[in-house]
Parts: sequence; structure tokens; C-alpha cells
Amino acid sequence: MPITFNITPEEFVKQMNFDIDEINKMCVDTLRWAMLKAVGYAREMGKPDAREFTQRTGALRSSIGFQIYRDGQLVNENFVKSPPSKEKKKDGTPKYKDKSGEGLSTGQDYSEKLVKSETVNIVGVMVAGMHYAVYVENLYGYDVLAGATLRLRELVKKGFAETFKGTNLKVEIIETDD
Repeated sequence: MPITFNITPEEFVKQMNFDIDEINKMCVDTLRWAMLKAVGYAREMGKPDAREFTQRTGALRSSIGFQIYRDGQLVNENFVKSPPSKEKKKDGTPKYKDKSGEGLSTGQDYSEKLVKSETVNIVGVMVAGMHYAVYVENLYGYDVLAGATLRLRELVKKGFAETFKGTNLKVEIIETDD
């Protein structure tokens, strides 16, 4: 879900009367705030009171995170290793192999791959990097990232409205289906 603005950076600077680096920092900070909230929601979907997907190896939940790039350089990311199930076999050994590290690196790699195709100044990508995430959502009806994505849209709008409140700048967020 790329989000674009219907104003050029030059018009933005002229209207805001700020340094372009300061504006970029404000945009990154706002995007980071919104993405932290959305990713937090996605990770909470695995808690006992939510309609959770089964946390066996830790890979799927560990692959949930985001990266923010500015001018092609990584400026912020958030991926967290999620522990595997604590279930034990009859002999007392773990029932499932810990794949949280694999999930985390897969999420980071997938996010980076998506960002590399973008050519905009600031881009943020939120992912569930394991290849089977879409199946967990579509076939089994669990919320892996869909709910977080819906929340992200509103959080981005709210964040930018708050960040630029009191200015004469009118920011319109245009969502595309990409």
C-alpha cells in the first residue's frame, strides 16, 4: 500500500518554511510511530485473548516487522524474535524447533526486497515475511497482518495530521493498490 502525497517536496518546503532535512526527519518519525503501533497490533494477535494463529516455531511472528528507508538508505527497522511454543514431547524435549531467527531474517530480507523497487524519498514497508503468512490469513481466517495494515492507514493519516497541525500545509494522502 504505497502512500503518496499530491504536493512536491519543493512546495512542501515553501509552505512549511522548514529545512528539508527537518521535514524529512519529521516524516520518518511520524511514519515510525504509525508503523510501531501497527506492528505492535500484529504481534498482539498471537496473544491468548486474540483469535491467534498457532505459534509453533516462532518464525511467522518473528517475520512481522517494518523497515523505513530514506533516499535508499535504511533509517529505521523493527523486527523482534518471537519465541517458539513451549510445548514438550513426552520425553521432555521441545516439540517444535526454534525458527524465530529464520523468521526474523526472512522478514528483513523480504522487506528490503520490496523497498529496493521503490524510488521515492521516504518509504516504509510493513511485512509478514514468511511465505505462508497469506495462507494462514486466507485459508484459516487468522489475522497475521491484514488488521495491522488497516490500522496503519488510519495511523498514518492521524500521525501526519498531528505532525503538521497548525501549519497552512494541506497534506492529502493518496492510497494506491500497488
